[in-house]
Amino acid sequence: MSGLKEIGQRHGIPMLIQGPRGVFICEFIDKEVAYSPRDSVGADVEKRMKFASLMLDEGILIAPRGRWYVCTAITEADVDRTLECADRVMGRL
Repeated sequence: MSGLKEIGQRHGIPMLIQGPRGVFICEFIDKEVAYSPRDSVGADVEKRMKFASLMLDEGILIAPRGRWYVCTAITEADVDRTLECADRVMGRL
């Protein structure tokens, strides 16, 4: 989560990334926290969909509505590769 946030900041892309262990959401909106779905009103849905599509082109599947799932089968190498892909993709947004 922190890696994605750092990449977004480097590319000048505001992102809301939050959630419990094992699952989190990623929205393109300039907020630090959302307490309800109303707090996400104004998020750039088109950018989220383009990001998900470009990540899929890189071999990374993001669930609908910007959900990311993390499990114990994911290795540090998987995380590193995902962040590298996210960096490339955010450079294209």
